[in-house]
Amino acid sequence: MDTQILYLDTNIFDHIQKGWIGEEVIKRLEEGISHGKSEIVLSYLNIEEALSNFETDRNHGIEVLRHIFRLANTDKLIKQDEDLIRDGIHAFLNNESDPSPFIPMDPIIKENLSRLVTSSSSISEELEEVMRATKEQKENFQEQMRQARIKMKPAVEALRGDHPSFYDYWNALCLNFAEGFAEKAGFLSECKARGIELLLENRTIRMAVGIALSFSYAQDLEGREPKISDSRDLKHAVLAASASNCFITHDSKFARILKRVPIDNFQILRLDELTISL
Repeated sequence: MDTQILYLDTNIFDHIQKGWIGEEVIKRLEEGISHGKSEIVLSYLNIEEALSNFETDRNHGIEVLRHIFRLANTDKLIKQDEDLIRDGIHAFLNNESDPSPFIPMDPIIKENLSRLVTSSSSISEELEEVMRATKEQKENFQEQMRQARIKMKPAVEALRGDHPSFYDYWNALCLNFAEGFAEKAGFLSECKARGIELLLENRTIRMAVGIALSFSYAQDLEGREPKISDSRDLKHAVLAASASNCFITHDSKFARILKRVPIDNFQILRLDELTISL
């Protein structure tokens, strides 16, 4: 029996805590985990978002963390998205399979989180650093996407008058966006020599390009206003595609943008839709 690897948007843990998800749905998820049918993997982004609740409601933040520790495999932490992208490019250039997308959680971080959810201790310096570093990476990722959009603006303007479908938009711009990731990693010439279209066959690179283009399409052709949370959602998409075959979210607008990215063996579901099959 193959275990289904799940990656949960942090809003799922939040909604469990708020009582917005039925007990039967949660019970079926827990049974799927206990029977080895499914496994929830975790990212530092999940942790940072849970910790951010402490600024407004400490008790709620603690309970969200408790749900994360209760349901997720804390020994299987997804690498940061920039590391996943770099790994994908290196694997492509060396004609190798991607290395594992997982790393063990730093034992000091794990100990501090465990202490936080079992006592009234304050957020440690180590956890403050996790929050700071993750926020900084979100800002860097957002800036990278902004620069890519500036670079692609002439091509986007040329497309806009033709009212392209997302399929046409993808075909017109995906190679340029993939080149942008290769250039940032410092391997543009090497990737061009092997073929940028082949680089797009790498799952992590394909999602990084696809979700960036899908958000760009939503803003350029569907009138969607940019949000502060966009960089967070971009990162969640890359993490999910790199390390799982199913992303669970209750953000319907984000799900719509994510579902049109052309990537195989990857589902985007609500939690109640997933547990029907467990």
